[in-house]
Amino acid sequence: MKKSAAMLFGLMVSGLSVAGDNNLEQASTQLCSKIQACAQADVAKQKIPDDLREALTSMLGQMCANLDSYDTAIPDTALYHAASACLESMNQQSCQQLLNGDKTPECEQYEAVANQQ
Repeated sequence: MKKSAAMLFGLMVSGLSVAGDNNLEQASTQLCSKIQACAQADVAKQKIPDDLREALTSMLGQMCANLDSYDTAIPDTALYHAASACLESMNQQSCQQLLNGDKTPECEQYEAVANQQ
């Protein structure tokens, strides 16, 4: 699995997933499912030992379920809107773009807003 998939997952759980807000929560869940499917397809293509493949597949199978344990609340602010736009733009990317770690303009804007906080 490429490190960018892990980076994307880290980005999601470090502040973009929000329990209790339908729009942001839904975008986060959709993106997690997409990243999970892309990463699983990528792992399936890799020439790695079976035991490592099984461990990665198991870990990927649990990653979206683990989002429920993150309770970060982002109030309805510029940060909230930037986070939502970032997630929505990432949902529009292809698996290759996601695995490459290609940033969207919306995610660059989110980073700029987050750095001002």
